[in-house]
Amino acid sequence: GNIVLRDRQHLSQDGLIIVVLTMDSNSGTVVSGPDVISRGFVYVRESENLMDDVKRVVRALELYETTGLTLSEQNENSKTEPSPYEPIMLALNTEREVLYERINLRVDIMLTSGLLDEIKTLKQMGFTKDMQSMQGIGYKEILSYLDGELGLDEAIELVKKNSRNYAKRQLTWFKRDERYKWLDCMADDLTYQAEKTVEEAIG
Repeated sequence: GNIVLRDRQHLSQDGLIIVVLTMDSNSGTVVSGPDVISRGFVYVRESENLMDDVKRVVRALELYETTGLTLSEQNENSKTEPSPYEPIMLALNTEREVLYERINLRVDIMLTSGLLDEIKTLKQMGFTKDMQSMQGIGYKEILSYLDGELGLDEAIELVKKNSRNYAKRQLTWFKRDERYKWLDCMADDLTYQAEKTVEEAIG
């Protein structure tokens, strides 16, 4: 698409750059023009090649076409408008050692179930680890092995390590929200605990 920066000087506090964009409804391509200014701003990450952020751009444009709101307006509204719902939010966790053992086991099962052959096939089809679709944990590490950058055992251990780190980040993110009621997923009476927690929340 023909993307034009209207003002490279005005950067937001989170390091994003303002780009004025719209989408051709016939071709579905991202375009720009004088009439775009009245349609609002779309925010994408600053980069040398703005099309690196095409997913974020398209998502922001879809939001605008559907709601009439820019992404920044939608984000601001979600912060200020109270939710009409009172959700009961349950989250599962267990002891860290047990969690990590299960993550390691899951990786082993993925490998015995054909992960390596799957990624070999994708590589033969032309997929590379610099593609966004191949950035998932497991794919990029095995591709590094197939590219000769890592040994197989090293790649597998890296998959396990990255999976554990991802789980740790997820727990940190969820625990910031005090609405979650935490349950031990390894408990024999997990179903009972969940039902009891919901009943107590309902009152």
